[in-house]
Amino acid sequence: MRLVNYLLIALGTSVVSADNPSIPLVPARDKAVVQKADVWINGGKPEKTNLTSAENQDSFSGKPLRLMYPESTLKELFAVYRFEIKNTGTYQFYGALTHQGMSYTSPVKYRFDGSEWKNFTLITGPRTSWGESSAVNWENLGEIRLTAGSHTLELFFDRKADSGMWSFICDGIMAFNNDSLDKIKIENLSVTGIPAPNGKVNLTFRAVGGNALVEAIIKLANDRVTSQTIMIRPGENHMTLQLPQFAGSAEYDIVVRAATRPEKILAT
Repeated sequence: MRLVNYLLIALGTSVVSADNPSIPLVPARDKAVVQKADVWINGGKPEKTNLTSAENQDSFSGKPLRLMYPESTLKELFAVYRFEIKNTGTYQFYGALTHQGMSYTSPVKYRFDGSEWKNFTLITGPRTSWGESSAVNWENLGEIRLTAGSHTLELFFDRKADSGMWSFICDGIMAFNNDSLDKIKIENLSVTGIPAPNGKVNLTFRAVGGNALVEAIIKLANDRVTSQTIMIRPGENHMTLQLPQFAGSAEYDIVVRAATRPEKILAT
């Protein structure tokens, strides 16, 4: 549809470019969304660890696990979390951790149920950060198929940041059952608002098939202009995207996709 001299196109089949931004959920706004994930693990409450927790109001957990010191007598740092899976399925996991792949943080490895250690899939798009020194964001642990029952997730690091300091925070871990995405559909997508600089674009649509973490993106060519992520429920859902000050006269694309499986486009 054309609004003023801007064109917003609701896409049903296009695929967003293969960036890997952090999930844009922050404690100040999205605690309810995160804690309603299929799996939510409080980062400050591991089953076993040689680290300590510290209160921080700008956090999901209230007392994230942390180590940020120049020196430590410990050479290997770890945390073991136990969690329950209600339904067998393929789950997408995210960890609220200090930025991985950066020179100012300790590189962390992880593993499920005593399997091989893995490195994080590094963020290549925008980071949405919060917490101490704005150094925490959602890191991607990838997909894993898990049976119903009890499981463990271990975090491990034995290297300091390039600054010579230990730099680690874990605020929590969340996961979503991606098998349920096959049942999710979005119908009757409508777009209203005037997409001017600092303007707002409102999306309204009906969701069927269950709950899902969904991201709406406004793009200019292959560049992300703005986005919003919400947990949609069956029935009518609403999203409001705030455009930046530099938004100008152009053709903008709107894509609504599954946040945990970006190749799955949900808008029709």
